[in-house]
Amino acid sequence: MARTETDAALFGISYLGIKDIFSTDNSSPQTTEINAKHRAPTLMKWVNFASIESLGLVALLTMTAPPGHKRWPLLGGLTSLVVTYGMYIYAKACGLKSIEDGTETWGASTPKTGRDAPGRPARGVTR
Repeated sequence: MARTETDAALFGISYLGIKDIFSTDNSSPQTTEINAKHRAPTLMKWVNFASIESLGLVALLTMTAPPGHKRWPLLGGLTSLVVTYGMYIYAKACGLKSIEDGTETWGASTPKTGRDAPGRPARGVTR
């Protein structure tokens, strides 16, 4: 069967759809790495939710693709899912091994902001 522009569109829509789901549901792999020591379980919970949501999108796009073109959303979506999930796993592993401090402060106020955890004023700080 000859390839058509439909094949490329189905591959691209599925690939980019997965990327969009991850960007909506999660912090970036960079943020995952930087703050893995404090938030790895929570971050990975949302990566897993995004993976399930992504599989649903791939299934929907594959089922609704025209006959003879069903492999393209499947290939695009699964390629994106494997690459993106792998990035988060790698980021988590690097972050847990890192000796660098994360970008978040937990429990102690910071001199610059007078805040405890992100978004909450430190105890005793009035506005």
